[in-house]
Amino acid sequence: ASGKEAAFRVFAREVSADAMLADRLRAMAPALKKLQHPNIASFFELVSLGADLALFLEFVPGVTLDKVRQPVGRLDTSVAVSCAVQVLRALESAHGAGVLHHALRPSNVMVTRQGTVKVLDFGIGHAFGANRKTREDRLLTVLAYLAPEQIQNQPGDARADFYSVGVLLYELLTGTLPFAHKTEFALRQAHLSEPPAPPRAIVPGLPEWLDQAVLRALAKQPASRYQNATEFRAVLEAALG
Repeated sequence: ASGKEAAFRVFAREVSADAMLADRLRAMAPALKKLQHPNIASFFELVSLGADLALFLEFVPGVTLDKVRQPVGRLDTSVAVSCAVQVLRALESAHGAGVLHHALRPSNVMVTRQGTVKVLDFGIGHAFGANRKTREDRLLTVLAYLAPEQIQNQPGDARADFYSVGVLLYELLTGTLPFAHKTEFALRQAHLSEPPAPPRAIVPGLPEWLDQAVLRALAKQPASRYQNATEFRAVLEAALG
C-alpha cells in the first residue's frame, strides 16, 4: 500500500503462540519504526495473520555477511574492520533509541552490492529477553554469538551486543569462530569459562591493537568490555584511519 518494496517474514508457530512475546513485540513496534539509519534495515509493520505474527521489513538487495566470507575463508583485515564499524554505527543509533539487538550474527547482517552493511532484526532478540526457548535458540549457529550472560538466561544489556560483534569480527578476521565446539553443552561452557585464542595466534599478521580490541569485546564480564558502541567504533576507526 505504501509503494515501498518490502521483505515479509512470518514467525514460527511456537513463537506466534507465545502471548507474552507477541505483547512485547507490539509494545516495541513504535520504537522500531523510528529506527532510521543507513546501516539499519527499516521496520515497517507488525501484523497478525490469524494465529500467526508477521513482519514487513525493508527489502535489502545483497547477501548476508556469512555468504560474503565463506568463499574466501577470512576477509581482508580492512574490509572486516569496516564491516564491524558499520554494524557498530547501527548499534550506536539503536541503543541511543533504547533498542537492543541481542540476536546479532552474520545471517542477519546484509551487505549490498555497494558494500553498505545493513543490520536486520533489531528488537526481536531483545523482545525474547531471557526466555530464549525456541528451537532456533538451541542451534549451535545461534549459541556461537550469544554473550555469557545470555547463555545464563540473564536479560543482559547493550554490552551483550558488543560481545556478539566481537565474535563476528573474530570470525571475519580469522575465518573461524572463537569457540567452535560441536555440542550445545560444550559451546555454552566455552562462552562461560574458556578464554578464546587470540586472533593473532591464528593469523599472525594481524596488528596487535586489533587483537586487543577483539579480546576486549569478548570479555566474559560485561564490565570488562566496551561500555558503549561509540567507544568500540572509535577504536576501530582510529586504527583504520
